[in-house]
Amino acid sequence: MCYDHLTRAYVSTFVIFIFSESFVTLVDNLIPLLSISTEHMKMSLSLVNSYALIYPESFAEKFGGIVCTELNSSIGDMRAEGIAMVLRCVETLLRTSPTHGPHSVKPIVGKVFQ
Repeated sequence: MCYDHLTRAYVSTFVIFIFSESFVTLVDNLIPLLSISTEHMKMSLSLVNSYALIYPESFAEKFGGIVCTELNSSIGDMRAEGIAMVLRCVETLLRTSPTHGPHSVKPIVGKVFQ
């Protein structure tokens, strides 16, 4: 019985942590992974999409431009699969944040149309 209560307390604490704004500050640790190599790109872009879905406006406003700039610098070295993942990330930013999304994806969209 005690284990059940501890599990509920742990889950409740975890959910409160996820939905607090301090959770977004962990993105600072994610940004270097985007520029280091493409080895962790799939997981990193999955996390970027998750942040964009959970915190659409605040994520796009604070980190969208930085993330897109980092992705733009490595998009030339990617294969078609990696570019497709980046474009899905761009689409997620545009759909979830109509006010800040277009400004944050300018580095990538500018390169696509050049």
